This record gives sequence, structure tokens and C-alpha cells, in this order.
Amino acid sequence: MILQPNQRENVLPLPVVLISTVSKDGIRNVAPWSNFTPILRPLDEVLLASWIKRDTLENIRQTGEFVVNVPRVGMEDAVIITAHST
Repeated sequence: MILQPNQRENVLPLPVVLISTVSKDGIRNVAPWSNFTPILRPLDEVLLASWIKRDTLENIRQTGEFVVNVPRVGMEDAVIITAHST
């Protein structure tokens, strides 16, 4: 089977974190992020990856700040509502 890059979630379960940012204009944003990987121990640096344009990435690029929120097990329903666009 050959998968396109954006179809790999169909095979590998990825942990989801919530990334919260504030834009340079003060607009708050929280988004689920499954392409999140710690790259140093003890979690000094992390890697966020995306193949699409997102407000979260733009906010991080503009301000240099973000917060990683790790939801506990059982919060799936609460986390999924952040994935819906308005």
C-alpha cells in the first residue's frame, strides 16, 4: 500500500497535544496538533510539523511563543471540538 503524506494518520496513532498561541494582535488560538515530537531530553526542545498553513504556525513565527498543553486520557471529546473551524 502506498500512502500520501497526509494519510499516515490512518496507520500510525499519533498523540495529540493542544498548542495555544496569541497573535501579534492579541487574538488567542488553541489548536490540536498531532505532529508534535520532543527532540531533546528532558523535553527542552520540541518539533512541530505541518504541511498546511495554520494560524498557529503564523502566530509562533510572529511572536516566537507558544504553550504545549497535554490533555489527559479521556479528554477526547473536549479536545476534538478545537479541530472544528468556524
